[in-house]
Amino acid sequence: MRWPIQIQLLLWMLAVVVFGIVAATLAGAYLAVDEASHRQLDDLHKACDTLARAQYPLSQTVLEHLSGLSGGQFALLDKRGQMVHGTIAVERADLEILRSIPEPSGDGLFSREHIVRIGGRDYFGEQLALTARTGAADARRLIVLYPKHRWWSVARSVAVPILVAGGVTTLAAMLVSALVAGRFVRPIRVLRNQADAIADGRFVQVDSPRRNDEIGDLTRSINRMTQRLSQYEDEVRRNERLRVLGQLGAGIAHQLRNAAAGATMAVELHERETPGAADDESLGIALRQLRLMESHLQRFLSLGRMEPSAREPIDLETLVRDVVSLVGPACRHGKIA
Repeated sequence: MRWPIQIQLLLWMLAVVVFGIVAATLAGAYLAVDEASHRQLDDLHKACDTLARAQYPLSQTVLEHLSGLSGGQFALLDKRGQMVHGTIAVERADLEILRSIPEPSGDGLFSREHIVRIGGRDYFGEQLALTARTGAADARRLIVLYPKHRWWSVARSVAVPILVAGGVTTLAAMLVSALVAGRFVRPIRVLRNQADAIADGRFVQVDSPRRNDEIGDLTRSINRMTQRLSQYEDEVRRNERLRVLGQLGAGIAHQLRNAAAGATMAVELHERETPGAADDESLGIALRQLRLMESHLQRFLSLGRMEPSAREPIDLETLVRDVVSLVGPACRHGKIA
């Protein structure tokens, strides 16, 4: 299975970053919701303590004011369990539920054991015992109800901004990680395409990046390699052309040497078979020119064999005489004395 390097870079980087952001977001949301819950609980308990210690009668007006301040609902029951005053409409069946609400425990108001359903809504409930001074003449119990949906509304209002911030941070981290990975992957793709072009025999250099890092160094190194390979290819082609030209020249020189040798043999045969031809100066000049051309061709053919040249002593008088005999006809033809 192929794993692109971009996926390899993103996978572990995003796994660590996203895990950290999600963990921090969930922890922050949990702590914020817990803090808001405790704050609501403390506010409601303070209101309950105030009612329990109040020295004034708990009239309908007082309960409605406290309901507006705390967000809770209150029901004042007499010793027979009948409602005296209340901020919530209670049916006969709901009245039995209110009577069954237990006394406060260590679990607190927002405990699952304290959830009751009144009028089609869920409430956290708690019961407070009252003295005769705080309630009506026969009032004995105060039922405190806090809407569950209100608690969840407060929890959402606290948790949603944290979760949204965490989600935005996660998306930003993913975007930045993708950009960083792309910054590494794009030059690598360019280098891969350049390597494929080199493998196909196309030595094309890419633009050197301005970045001063390992990828920039690699790009410049591959460009230098491409330049050297292009030079080597030019040298190989030039040497191949020279080799072909050398073979062609050697073949032509061989043919010319054979032709010169044949012409020399023909002149020599003519000189032997024709009376008086030996004294003909023109034939002698032709023979010397043919032998000189044959010597040059032989020297040309021996260049490719890299054989050391043999040194022999020569007679200067003979050399001068041969030169004069070779250039003499040309001088006479040009009327040079």
